[in-house]
Amino acid sequence: MSQIYQGARFKAYCPKRQGSDSLKFDGMEAEFGRSDLLAFWVADMDFLPPSFIPKLIAQKSREVLGYPHLSPSVKESVAGWFQRRFGVEVESEAVIPTSGVVTSMYVAIEEFTQKGDKIVLQSPVYGPFFSIIQGSGRQILDNPLRLSESGYGMDLEHLENLFLKEHPKMLLFCSPQNPTGRVWRHEELGDLVRLCARYEVLLVSDEIHFDLVYERHTPLLAIEEARERTILISAPTKSFNVPGLNISYAVIPSKLLRERFEKRARIVHIARPNAIGLAVMEALYQEGEEWLLGLLEYLKANRSLLEGFIATHPKLKGVAPQGTYLYWIDFGGLNLSHEELKALFLEARLALSPGKFFTHGRETSHFRFNFGTSRARVREGLKCLGKIL
Repeated sequence: MSQIYQGARFKAYCPKRQGSDSLKFDGMEAEFGRSDLLAFWVADMDFLPPSFIPKLIAQKSREVLGYPHLSPSVKESVAGWFQRRFGVEVESEAVIPTSGVVTSMYVAIEEFTQKGDKIVLQSPVYGPFFSIIQGSGRQILDNPLRLSESGYGMDLEHLENLFLKEHPKMLLFCSPQNPTGRVWRHEELGDLVRLCARYEVLLVSDEIHFDLVYERHTPLLAIEEARERTILISAPTKSFNVPGLNISYAVIPSKLLRERFEKRARIVHIARPNAIGLAVMEALYQEGEEWLLGLLEYLKANRSLLEGFIATHPKLKGVAPQGTYLYWIDFGGLNLSHEELKALFLEARLALSPGKFFTHGRETSHFRFNFGTSRARVREGLKCLGKIL
């Protein structure tokens, strides 16, 4: 990597995004019927990526952007990141670059299950989990997360009953969990893995938020028993705010699973990601850690603002996220329906992610607040929210 790309410190600068073809800002009118709202919905951040990324993209744009050759260094950069960030050894040959986390999950569903098979998810969860199961002709089995005073947790007793009675083929897992922000402990993951092994259920783990944790993340592949029956899918796109590049990868230690996944990925042409995305991923995993650490400190302070706001408004409830820049807030104390809450937020000029997106349409009083933005913007949003409480 050229010297000009080395290192970059995080800067909390948020450029104007209106007019940049941003879904979060330019797609607001189509989603909410208004374009003048404060945008706290789509899960991307408002910060520029590390400063070496625009330089790298400018350099690549002066080249012929033909079909890319997958350099071994791309896979090695992913394996190196797992070792440095998580202390987890993965062979570079276990890494399969792909074009999108959700698309990769869909490929896994198509390859390892049949139409009519049952697949488990754990709601509330990122909306596309529901759509890729149903859209592929499979059946959804819900193992809802349990909420206690200590936060969200898995209901493994209920999960085992599902395994016994329904015989699912796969479990779609989310770690860290979106939208709750829960970061799973090593022992919880071990219990889950052993249960899946006992009933021969394949684990597909979406870990796209795994760098955005405030203590420590344990990848599912840190559990030894998981390595032969897990497909871990992730990307640098959330961590470094480059989701528009649509670059991702699967890590599959099992040679048998890996060969089958890669064959299916080639059939649907997602195993040759775009040239700029590949170059950016390699650069971020080689040079982006300093920037990421600065980002996490900034996000932690933003999280504290929301935590303090919720604590001073008894009609609100929320468990501070252990990971992600997303706060899952319960507005049940207002005694309003989900649709009434949406209307109230529009009154307050707030664009929040509706909770029903994460429950497959089931009634909920929760909404998700994206605090991956400037401190001033978070304060402005909380000020607007305070006026309607």
